[in-house]
Amino acid sequence: MITFPYSPTNSLLEANLNLYKKFDDGLFMTLSKNKKINVKVIKFDDFYKKNLNNKIIDIFKIDTQGFEYSVINGGINSIREKTKLLYFEIQYLPFYKNATPFYKLFEYLYKNNFYFYSWIPTSKKKYQILESDVIFFNKKYFDMA
Repeated sequence: MITFPYSPTNSLLEANLNLYKKFDDGLFMTLSKNKKINVKVIKFDDFYKKNLNNKIIDIFKIDTQGFEYSVINGGINSIREKTKLLYFEIQYLPFYKNATPFYKLFEYLYKNNFYFYSWIPTSKKKYQILESDVIFFNKKYFDMA
């Protein structure tokens, strides 16, 4: 198990305070005063083997504030083989330091048999979409006619 600092955004990554200040002054103030605690994490593949024992996952929802790539990478074997749909949030700007850009996650999913299905905008400032929810489906479980 690995430990990471905790913040009010529930991310395992450090918030990019300069960027938050531009878009959300209230959240910037909260993040500026955050208290960090250590939390234990395990890879999803390890969790799956121990708790789900070969079960099919219809929808795997991930909301880890910039840490989605690491979650998926840590569970790629069970996700690729046993998950029908992935539903997760992505940011289009670097709101978290060292977060993998969304396009690299998309590329990784395509290489692992997942295809983009839909997106739902969740946050925007004026004309710029800041983040959205996205859905990917596993080609293994859906006909690609």
